[in-house]
Amino acid sequence: MFPNEIKLATRRILTACALTYVASSLTSLLNLWR
Repeated sequence: MFPNEIKLATRRILTACALTYVASSLTSLLNLWR
């Protein structure tokens, strides 16, 4: 793998983790408001 490919892969993984974290926190907040 080239360094650029590694950077893209890590960025995709980090973005996916961040999106999952944001989604879970949003759902927990909505559950608290009910």
